Amino acid sequence: MVHILEPETAAARGSVMVVHGWTSEASFMMAIGEYLRRRGYRVVLPDLPAHGLSPGKRTSLVDCAHAVREVAVATGPIAFAVAHSMGGLATLLAGGGGAPMPRAYPFQAYALISVPNRFQDVTRRFGVERGLSSAAQRDFERRLEHIAQRRIETFTGVELLRTSRRPALLLHARDDDEVSFTDAEVISAAFQNTEMLAFEGLGHRKILYAPPVARAIGAFIDRQVATTT
Repeated sequence: MVHILEPETAAARGSVMVVHGWTSEASFMMAIGEYLRRRGYRVVLPDLPAHGLSPGKRTSLVDCAHAVREVAVATGPIAFAVAHSMGGLATLLAGGGGAPMPRAYPFQAYALISVPNRFQDVTRRFGVERGLSSAAQRDFERRLEHIAQRRIETFTGVELLRTSRRPALLLHARDDDEVSFTDAEVISAAFQNTEMLAFEGLGHRKILYAPPVARAIGAFIDRQVATTT
């Protein structure tokens, strides 16, 4: 399912894809989407596979990356991507290309909210929560490597952003108890072409509804538009 918000202006300033995170849906991103629409952008918000109003009961990060790319191709051209949490890794994979993607989608810039750096940290946390043994954890990660066609250690926000070679804004709350604030610091430190904004008291999900966050994203996209016109 894809939701599209059209701007009130006669001509959109550009198109932005807004991507939700794991176990979430497009409706969680509507505050940001509506703000960008009022700012004059056409906004595309997909429900990723097996999320929201999209069909299915199972999905993977790779499935979500394919969906991001397919929606961008079908509804584009899409200039900018805003993504939350694991949706950020899926979006970076779609934008960077390489295994297992058929080709990259040419997003011009990213706004990444509460995005993890190491996918392996996410899978390890998943294993702990479900009481997986060491052997079961490794089997699980090998299955993910088979799907992704890459070693799980190389599946990081740093590597995916390096592959995409695009500017990025990182927004993260210091009190995020799902994805450490350190992840944003690590990603930001790896590149000169990034900006990082820290927030207090917004955790992992309240950050999606905070007006200062939406304003920061809008201003960042405005600056990117200004540099290309």
